[in-house]
Amino acid sequence: MAVGGHVLGSVFQFKLLLEHGKNGNCLHRKRGSFGPLDGFPSCVVTSGIANFFLAHTERLQRVGFDPRLQRVAHTEFFVDGLGSLLVGSCPEVVIGHQSHSAMADSELTSLEKAYSTYRTNTKSQIQFKLALHYFKNYLHCFA
Repeated sequence: MAVGGHVLGSVFQFKLLLEHGKNGNCLHRKRGSFGPLDGFPSCVVTSGIANFFLAHTERLQRVGFDPRLQRVAHTEFFVDGLGSLLVGSCPEVVIGHQSHSAMADSELTSLEKAYSTYRTNTKSQIQFKLALHYFKNYLHCFA
């Protein structure tokens, strides 16, 4: 089990439900959790968390990470971990985050512009990710 936290109180947990079908599987991603985490009354068990989580290296290596997806595979990592990785999401585990002020493009430094292009996913990256995601998991739908 991994432990997930929140960035300045922003909570985003999701549970993944896999439905098997003749023409492929259907994966349902829903907000929320499966229920309380035994022994930790303020924590819940969930499939994934968007903010951050910590886990034993061995547990993460069992899931692996597809290097072709680089930084576009947040949900896909947890899909790959279905059946072997759950996250205990605890509201008291919180980190801060450097705020990013909204500046006009002309005000951004060249370093900030370069970083922004690195962080923004291209259409081709997203299309590749979705095609691979559907193929690897024999998906017919992802709702």
